[in-house]
Amino acid sequence: MLLLRRHLLPLLRAASPLPSPIHRRACPLLSTSASAAPFSFEDYLVAACGLSPAQARKTAQKAVDETSRHSKKAFEDLSRSRLKSASNPDAILVLLSGVGLSRTDIAAVVAADPMLLRCSVKTIGPRLLALRDCLGLSAPQIVRFLLVGSRSLHSRSILPTLQFLISFYGSFEQVLVAAKRNRGLLHASLEKTIEPKVALFRQFGVRDIAKLCSNNPKLLTFSLERVKEFLLRAEELGVPRNSQMFKYAVAVVACNSREKVAAKIEFFKRTLGCSESEVSIAVFRQPSILGVSDEKHIRKFEFLVNEVGMGPRYILERPYLFALSLEKRLLPRYRVLKVLQAKGLLNSKMSFTKFVTIGEKAFRLRFIDPHKDSVPGLAATLLPSPTHHRACLLSASAAPFCLEDYLVAACGLAPAQARKTAKQAFDEASKDCKKKAFEELCTSRLNSASNPNAVLALLSGVGLTRTDIASIVAADPLLLRSSVKNVGPRLLALRDCLGLSTPQIVRFLLVGSRALRGCDIVPKLEFFIYFYGSFERLLVIMKRNNSILFSDFERVIKTNIALLCQCGLSVRDIAQLCSRNARLLTFSPERIKEFVLRAEELGVHRSSRMFKHAIRSVSDTNKEKVAARLEFLKSTLGCSESEVAIAVSKKPTILGYSEEGLLRKIQFFIKEVGMEPQYIVERPVILSYSLEKRLVPRHCVMKVLQEKGLLGSKMGFYTFAQIGEETFKLKYIDYHKDSVPGLADAYATACAIVVPSGMKS
Repeated sequence: MLLLRRHLLPLLRAASPLPSPIHRRACPLLSTSASAAPFSFEDYLVAACGLSPAQARKTAQKAVDETSRHSKKAFEDLSRSRLKSASNPDAILVLLSGVGLSRTDIAAVVAADPMLLRCSVKTIGPRLLALRDCLGLSAPQIVRFLLVGSRSLHSRSILPTLQFLISFYGSFEQVLVAAKRNRGLLHASLEKTIEPKVALFRQFGVRDIAKLCSNNPKLLTFSLERVKEFLLRAEELGVPRNSQMFKYAVAVVACNSREKVAAKIEFFKRTLGCSESEVSIAVFRQPSILGVSDEKHIRKFEFLVNEVGMGPRYILERPYLFALSLEKRLLPRYRVLKVLQAKGLLNSKMSFTKFVTIGEKAFRLRFIDPHKDSVPGLAATLLPSPTHHRACLLSASAAPFCLEDYLVAACGLAPAQARKTAKQAFDEASKDCKKKAFEELCTSRLNSASNPNAVLALLSGVGLTRTDIASIVAADPLLLRSSVKNVGPRLLALRDCLGLSTPQIVRFLLVGSRALRGCDIVPKLEFFIYFYGSFERLLVIMKRNNSILFSDFERVIKTNIALLCQCGLSVRDIAQLCSRNARLLTFSPERIKEFVLRAEELGVHRSSRMFKHAIRSVSDTNKEKVAARLEFLKSTLGCSESEVAIAVSKKPTILGYSEEGLLRKIQFFIKEVGMEPQYIVERPVILSYSLEKRLVPRHCVMKVLQEKGLLGSKMGFYTFAQIGEETFKLKYIDYHKDSVPGLADAYATACAIVVPSGMKS
């Protein structure tokens, strides 16, 4: 306590500089003292927001242009209302800083949307905090969202829209991709615009609606009549609704007018010398050919006819050839075909159409890897994959295969790390899957570099760098002995079905690659992403308990959720409960039933919003410890069993705190704050606050403000401690920054100080 006072009591005496870097730089602009100089928005952008002078000039002009376009009133607001001084912009910057944005982040956000600074703090504040508190977005995610969709925060709460879109697209990252392609997506009405389109697609039997609207997000914001027109036009192309190609037909007509589609069909008739019915059949098989430019079609057609020797009718019967990239697929594959045939390594009758339709991974395994010795440089020259090229250094030889050496040469591990990882692999194989897996590690899939090479090629194929691969192999070396046939589709599904980005795939594999080896986890991941609200949130849960991916999905996880629903908990309540204690989903259903009964025995009714917290407490603490904690509270606070029971019903989580921690808080309340034991019993929530990070620092701030006459002496500490952190800083720290210079720095220092466990307050 004395240590903290040394930081806070000087505030009553000497003044110190303003604590916030933003406020310090903005000081000349923030002064409200009498001055004839008008407020300069451009200067503010430089001093307070960190923009360069040139960038500030451009951004200020952008703000003026935007407001003058919208309305005269908004333009006058910019000059005279919320931007006549720094007060409103300052409050906005505090909000942005409060959700974790750095000065660099704030500069980027303000440059993208300068009108954010004139928004009402009362309106924008809850919406901004909801991104973090309701959606669970991290600070980097909030930054990326604001760079794309901050304007959508100006006019209304977009929380329902974002919740729907995250569920619809499968992840927050995929929503961002769609929003970048169509900024209007975040401004559209959920009930009047977006949901009716989704319902219409379902009515027409469109498959993979999310995928269709990911590539073409404007489909969700077009008028309902226009979308219906697209669906009917797709049918007119001869593509039935139940066809897998229907969504591609919809995508094509949405991007091309009737005239362009007709011109494209005429182009095929003229270039390939075929009838309209033949073109219709080609479009039915591959609708996307209508979306490619005539120039690209001509180049592909000339290559296929002049170089490969195909006939126009042969090409028309295989329209997928027009959908393949000339530079990245057709030309490279044709060169490989000619090289292998010239070397006598490939049958001269091999069809080029079959050659180009083989998937990239299978193609490498079948036509590149087997010939790496016969045709040196084939992979490096025509299919340059750095990871794959390095892996070729370990091609089969007379020397026995050495896993440790392979980890160094092909995977990029340091020798010491490779030695540790190789030992980990043998230890895991010998105990995890019994004798068979151990023998496989030595003699089957790891008796040469072929299977590990194939696994590395798969990892490289989804965009992983050499550094990423090294980290993943070090975390799960047995991934190298996995069947490519099994792991390959599962790995690709992370990208193609779930829409995960490369960094997300890396983070997932560092935690859950073992689950990937064992089964098809895409259905589970889809469920958990929806259940927890985002992929990022799911990763946090997996780090705490990755067994959720191994547990029986139907018999355990879904059954446990159903049991908790029967207790009156909503899905959101259950997700919050299982975020804090992920093991609840993997316990046996019988044990969940036991937790429910024990929670009721504490006197917490199922209809109470505290019931989920009671379940959490009893799931973390056995019966004996709960009884001991109840007895401790009775003896320490000198109250009856019924009074303790009432306190527990109000705040069940107090049963999960250590007796030492509770004792220190109680002593602090009684000796320092002057509370009566009965007062504490009636307000058990106060026992849930951190002594070091909340109670002690706030008590010191309260004393400082009261001694300065800035806070009424009748203000109760209980009320003072209950206020949310952001509101507390705005109301009691920032508000008094001029009256008590250095208050923010001192408060931050006090919150950071760790009080020794033996210290008595």
